Amino acid sequence: MATQRNLYKTCVIVPQCDIMDVVVSDLHIGSLNSTFSSSTGEDVTKQFIKELKDTDSVEKVILLGDIFDFWEENLFKALRKSAFFFEQISHITDEIVYIPGNHDHHSLVLCKEMELIGEMEKGAIPGPSFRDVLKYEYPRKNSDFVETQFLDGFFTALQDAHIQLFYPEYTYKWKGKEILFRHGHYLDSGLLRVLPYFYECLGGKIRSEIDFETVNTPIYEFLYYSGTIKELSSFYKVLHRRLYKYTEKFYKRRRHKTIENRKGDIQKFFSTFKKEQQPDVLVFGHTHIADKGILHDTDLFNSGCWVREENILHSNTYITIADEIEVREVSKGTIL
Repeated sequence: MATQRNLYKTCVIVPQCDIMDVVVSDLHIGSLNSTFSSSTGEDVTKQFIKELKDTDSVEKVILLGDIFDFWEENLFKALRKSAFFFEQISHITDEIVYIPGNHDHHSLVLCKEMELIGEMEKGAIPGPSFRDVLKYEYPRKNSDFVETQFLDGFFTALQDAHIQLFYPEYTYKWKGKEILFRHGHYLDSGLLRVLPYFYECLGGKIRSEIDFETVNTPIYEFLYYSGTIKELSSFYKVLHRRLYKYTEKFYKRRRHKTIENRKGDIQKFFSTFKKEQQPDVLVFGHTHIADKGILHDTDLFNSGCWVREENILHSNTYITIADEIEVREVSKGTIL
């Protein structure tokens, strides 16, 4: 398969219209609000797989971040709870693309730590914490990737699958257009821009997205290691409610941002990190609202979520990419 590789980017040619790719995000496996924590979780998953089998053949499933919720659940328990979902995925494809988000960022850190340990075992001095591109896979099929056994152990129900982890983004060509896939946590003006702001106030300079990532990683890791502590978890929830109480005007009383009221944040991100070329299509998640829109010449799609929360009209949503890009909801069909 022809490929073209650039900084923080991987382009491939998507298959033709008789097969499709499927995008899901924000499953939050481990969270009490997740579909997978409810008694109907297995039934919803089975229906999801049935709907995919009844349409086009699936080439790959793209996991667009926050698949697990390591901020609320122990890593090992969250992985065990995910087994049924991945077992079902194995019935439709053995090609998995995984782009971590903020709640499952620790999976990326573990891959990186395993890579560094492997280098030291060979007597090499480890390189920087973040290379220009972070790409892992198992089993290794591409020389540009780093093979990691962790991915094989991570998706235990997909022992025969080819798994690729990209961060922070993944791209490919579709009908002559470039589709950019990101989780979406850097397309928001919330928590993950706070530390970079203070960093620059202290004289630092965010020159690239790699700098942005390096400054934010301690936040992810702190929440990973402390989020499952009951007292801290309760504190976060109280703090969260109070912060939103005082920032309602800033957020225009829209806790879960639609594409329309996120356009300013997305444009700011493009202006900072995508000055040379903006994508034709941007597919992301993070805010849990299944949605679509247009920003200048870029088509925007949000894959929604698989959680139960107030003010979310659609849950258990996903995106299919074939002749068209469609946003669907399990048991309801195309919604956008």
